[in-house]
Amino acid sequence: TTPTTTPTTMAAPTTAAPTSAAAAADCVCSALGTASYRMTFDARWTSPQPPSSFPHWSQPVGTSHSACYTMWKSGETASDGIESMAEFGFTTPLTREFTAAGAQTLSSFTSGSISTASGASSTTFTADQYHSLVSA
Repeated sequence: TTPTTTPTTMAAPTTAAPTSAAAAADCVCSALGTASYRMTFDARWTSPQPPSSFPHWSQPVGTSHSACYTMWKSGETASDGIESMAEFGFTTPLTREFTAAGAQTLSSFTSGSISTASGASSTTFTADQYHSLVSA
């Protein structure tokens, strides 16, 4: 089954902090101001029958961030926060990682869990010229 998410952008930029003024400029979007967005996770179980053992969706979690932040990277070991979310559905360790990233992240969010095979959950977050990407 494949969940659908409307609307959101996923990003996987590099984790290294900029080492020069030129590199720092690469972490900035040219748009000015702060914008608020509403993200809706629309979960739809597409199999003919959901599993009999408690079908549910974990609580969506994410953050708006600069191009200098990566929540995860394919081929690398997952952070403790990603592992905790993936294996147990715990969002707190991951949101602590967002906070620990300091100025690289702006607006972390979680939304309600979906305790049935299908449903929707919404949340809001902000982005600005320095934090114009979203990972969830």
